[in-house]
Amino acid sequence: MNHSINWNYPTTELIPDLMVQCGTEEIGYRDESKLSVTKYCTTFENYTGDEEIPSYGGKAIVVDDGNPTYAEFKALSLFRMHGWEGLWYDSYRRKKRLSLNEDAECAESVNDLLNSIASITGSPTGVFDLVLWRGETIYFVELKRKARDQIRNTQIDWLHAALSLGLDLACFAILQWELKE
Repeated sequence: MNHSINWNYPTTELIPDLMVQCGTEEIGYRDESKLSVTKYCTTFENYTGDEEIPSYGGKAIVVDDGNPTYAEFKALSLFRMHGWEGLWYDSYRRKKRLSLNEDAECAESVNDLLNSIASITGSPTGVFDLVLWRGETIYFVELKRKARDQIRNTQIDWLHAALSLGLDLACFAILQWELKE
């Protein structure tokens, strides 16, 4: 596995404009230490059109360029418009996705990093929703719907494993989203 890349964290100008920094998320760990992960907030428009897509276990359907999609793909689209490459790591189905019908491939260096983290945790579960890269800059973003979702223990384990490989905490963020009223 390739540990030779010194991954950088993103600077503020690389973050999509629709994501507003709104504090930090305190993430506890088994030893009761806490990590403060940068939190961004945004709103997505609820899709009310006629086209149907699977609810995927009750996911909210949001609008992206007039089309129905999930919050993960909408957020991925925002980053791609800012020059990022990336994917939604669908932990439920254990697939890397670009869209509902399109699987994704990632750069070999990113794959190596994901595999290195999984070798520490013993499983690929816990990967943050969005895996984003731009040159030697890496960013993992976990989407949480406001007042509905919370960080799972597998995600905390995954975050600690990634940090143990030398990644900076600034390579991780929480995107708290809600539907536009």
